Amino acid sequence: MDRSSLLADAVAYINQLKSKVEELEAKVQEQPQKPKAGNNTSNNLDHQSSQSTNAVIDQHH
Repeated sequence: MDRSSLLADAVAYINQLKSKVEELEAKVQEQPQKPKAGNNTSNNLDHQSSQSTNAVIDQHH
């Protein structure tokens, strides 16, 4: 395979990748925004920890 063919194939592949990126970005923009699962899980664990601590304190009084 000569250089010009290799370069042409590389350019064509890069253009395909750009198209795919644009398509996926459009799909992301169409989806409704949801809260991130990591933050929600962290908040739930903090809340559970606080409840457990309060329960232990209440038992000792």
